[in-house]
Amino acid sequence: YEAVVRGAVKSIGFDSFVDDLSAVNSKGLNYKDCEVLVRINKQSPDIAGGVHVDKSEMDVGAGDQGIMFGYATDETADNMPLTHSLATRLGKTLTDVRKDGSLWWLRPDGKTQVTIKYQQHADGSVEPL
Repeated sequence: YEAVVRGAVKSIGFDSFVDDLSAVNSKGLNYKDCEVLVRINKQSPDIAGGVHVDKSEMDVGAGDQGIMFGYATDETADNMPLTHSLATRLGKTLTDVRKDGSLWWLRPDGKTQVTIKYQQHADGSVEPL
């Protein structure tokens, strides 16, 4: 598990840590020597009983997974809200210019935020301005 975590941290781009806030070359984390704690335990018997114990292969549940929520929209081709689609594309661009060296100073934890103003029509529909 530790090798998988270190590989993921490396691929994200966290490859240097200098304990000095003024250090230009520090990315705040180094995959080579960061502390990795593995805390994986067996699934609880209560969850296992409800999910897969004494169940057929076609009747196996997901277990203790996270909750997902969201919605689909017709304002984009991928049925995602326009703000989400734009923020995702901006985030990808941040990653690309960081990795190709165009913005060498950009760190792997870049953030995006997109806000769009909408106009509501008489029929209740909205469109981005």
